[in-house]
Amino acid sequence: MEKELQWRKLKKEELQVCLEEEGVEVEAYVEEMEEMEKDVEKKKEEEEEEEEEEEEEEEEEEEEEEEEEEEEEEEEEEEEEEEEEEEEEERNYNVFSYLFLH
Repeated sequence: MEKELQWRKLKKEELQVCLEEEGVEVEAYVEEMEEMEKDVEKKKEEEEEEEEEEEEEEEEEEEEEEEEEEEEEEEEEEEEEEEEEEEEEERNYNVFSYLFLH
């Protein structure tokens, strides 16, 4: 699309020179070409905005996944700590029971 636009710019300039030499009005052609250039720029900007939005969404999703993973890891660590505490309490009770019952 850009090559076509560049080619048209060159053609526009050449045509404008030729037509002006012939005395023909080229304003309509020039306006059409300028509109086409604006449309191409607008389309580029829209595509860039869409890409940026998609990237932002992907980043947000990744962050959410990371947060979920961190939360899961924290929960697992808490469960492990609780299990260790329970095991320690059970061992202490068993030792205590053994010492006092024997």
